Amino acid sequence: MPNEADSLLDFHEFKEKKQRLAEEKASNIYEMAREYAERSSNIREKVRGKHIFCSMTGISNAALDRLEEAFFQWFLFDYKTISGKTIFHTFLYSRQQQWTEPDFIQGALFLTAALEPVEITEVHSDGEFKARHLAAPYTEVQIKAAASMNVSKGCAFLRKIPLLTKEMLVGDIFVVNTPERIDMLLKDYKKAALEQNGLAWRTYLKENSMKYAFSPDVQTLHSHSD
Repeated sequence: MPNEADSLLDFHEFKEKKQRLAEEKASNIYEMAREYAERSSNIREKVRGKHIFCSMTGISNAALDRLEEAFFQWFLFDYKTISGKTIFHTFLYSRQQQWTEPDFIQGALFLTAALEPVEITEVHSDGEFKARHLAAPYTEVQIKAAASMNVSKGCAFLRKIPLLTKEMLVGDIFVVNTPERIDMLLKDYKKAALEQNGLAWRTYLKENSMKYAFSPDVQTLHSHSD
C-alpha cells in the first residue's frame, strides 16, 4: 500500500497537472479573445477608445503608436463600448453556442481582472514570482508568467486571474519606479469610495488604473509578442 509521503506526492503532482491544464485553457481563451477583438471591433469603437485612452493617460495620439499593445489590453478588458459592455464581455457572449459551462466559468475570471498595483517581493527563474497586494487585505500571491519576462522586485501594475494553485499573469507588467503614483491611486480611491457610497476597489481599478500605470518613468515588460 502507498505510504503517506507517496500519497502527498501524488496529490501534489495531481494539483500541478490541473494547474497546467488550467493555464493552457486560460491562455487559449485569452488568444481567442484577442483575435475576436482584432476581427470584430469596428472603426468607430477603436477611434472612440483611443480618444478616451489618450485623455485618461495624457498620451498624445502620435505617442500611442508605440503603446499599441498596452492600449489593446485596456481596450479588450476595461473599455466600455457604446452599448456599455467590455469587448471581452461581448466575446464571451459570442461563444454561448460553442462553449461548455466549465469554459464559461474559466472565461468569467477575466471579466473582473483589473490592472492592479502590487509589490513584487520574490522572483524565480521559471517565470514565477510572488506579489503582495498594496490594498486590503494585503495578501501575497504566487503568479505564473512567461519565463522570458525579465521580472524584478519592486512596485508594478499588472493584471492576473486566479487558477488552482497559483495565479496567471494576463498581459504586460508596468514597472513603477516612483511609488508615489501608487500612493496617489490609493488616496484617490479612498476619496472616491466616500463620495460614491462604498465604491468597490476593483470597479475603481477597471475605470481608472491605467492613468496611474502610465508615467514617464514606467517600464513595460511585455508578455505578448507584437
